[in-house]
Amino acid sequence: MNTSGEVIGINTAIFSQSGGSVGIGFAIPVNIAKDLLPQLKKGKIVRGWIGVMMQKITPALKDKLNLIDEKGALVSDVVVKGPVDEAGIKRGDVIVAFDGKEIREIHDLPYIVASTAVGQTVVVDIIRKREKKSVQVKVGELTPVAEEAQPGAEDELGLGMTLKEVTPELAQQYDLTITRGIIIVDIEGNSPAAEADLRSGDIILEVDHLPMKTIEAFVRKMRQYRQGDTVLFLINREGSTLFMTLTTPG
Repeated sequence: MNTSGEVIGINTAIFSQSGGSVGIGFAIPVNIAKDLLPQLKKGKIVRGWIGVMMQKITPALKDKLNLIDEKGALVSDVVVKGPVDEAGIKRGDVIVAFDGKEIREIHDLPYIVASTAVGQTVVVDIIRKREKKSVQVKVGELTPVAEEAQPGAEDELGLGMTLKEVTPELAQQYDLTITRGIIIVDIEGNSPAAEADLRSGDIILEVDHLPMKTIEAFVRKMRQYRQGDTVLFLINREGSTLFMTLTTPG
């Protein structure tokens, strides 16, 4: 409540290292809770879902993907046969508006989608190759399944990471759904790979849009870059794909 006794949020958690309150709490804004009240009266919360994985557009990604600016939500992957897949939205597209509401950053989209009625068809504006397109997406329902909808090569390139080619044994160890490719098994601290936020268990799918199947192909590709070049990686992390950028060392 505020000082006037008005409800402004509903507490969901309190930060504590000792078991007592230190005055730091986390709450759901009351406007969001009010939107859910009619559904709560029916005993079930239904949220919209479009089957898309997103990430923030960084300055480096903007340059490497040749985007107009850093506004919008970058599509890093889509769920096969999900709503956006059926509508033709692809990895690398940038969602800039949903049902007439502007998407300025990645955090704007999830709440708007979740608040949209299941079964409703909405217009989604995207940027693809610097051109604006509008597509129609039929909103699905978020379910537990939809919500849930991996000897090393030494680091001869100075990137600070050790790679292995995926084998059935490694696939089982890292709980991977693929049985071929390149997996990062170790990352050195304060290295170019660490600064790029690459992690142990990540699978390198592409380097500057070129598919990577073997360590030999990866090394050959990376040797083409000069000191200070920005390289675009597409990785698989725990079943989701992400664009990452790495700056080559001197």
